[in-house]
Amino acid sequence: MKSCLSKEWPSNGFTFIELLFVILTISILAAIAIPNFTAYKNKTYTLDPEMLFVSVRDTIEEFYQERGRFPKDNREAGLQEPDNIQSNFVASLEVEDGAVHITYNNKADDGTLKGYIVTYRPSLFSKNPSAAIVWVCGRQEPPEGFLTVGKDRTNLSDDAPTYCIYK
Repeated sequence: MKSCLSKEWPSNGFTFIELLFVILTISILAAIAIPNFTAYKNKTYTLDPEMLFVSVRDTIEEFYQERGRFPKDNREAGLQEPDNIQSNFVASLEVEDGAVHITYNNKADDGTLKGYIVTYRPSLFSKNPSAAIVWVCGRQEPPEGFLTVGKDRTNLSDDAPTYCIYK
C-alpha cells in the first residue's frame, strides 16, 4: 500500500515557494544595485561642474600671481560671460571677486538641482599670501591659518548629492 506522502503529483509549473524564492533573489539584487546606481548618477552630476571649475581655476590663480589680487568678474579674468560658459549639467559659471559660482541647469539630477549654486573660493595663507592657493568648495571651512576670499553663494541643501569632490 502506498503512503499519501509518496504519491506523485503532476508538475505543471512552478510552486509558490519557488516563485517567492525568485522574487526574493531579484529584490536582494535590486537592493544592492539601486544605491550603487544612485551614487554613480550623483558622481556624474558632481564631476561635470568640478571639471568646469578645474578648467577655470588655473586662469584665476595666474591672474592672482601676476597682479596680487583676484579678478572681479569673468571679463577681468579673460573668460566669456557667465551664461556662455556651460556644460552638460552647468547653466553658467561666474567669477566674482575671485570666487567661482557654478549654477546647475535642468539636466542635473532630473531638474531638481536647477538653479542651485556651488561656490569655489580661493583661500590664502594669512602669514604668507604669496604661498599656494587652497580652494574651498561650498560650505567647507578653510584650513587653519587660511583666509578665504569671495562670497559663498552655495545654496544646496545638506541632503543634496555630494557636490565637493575637489580638494
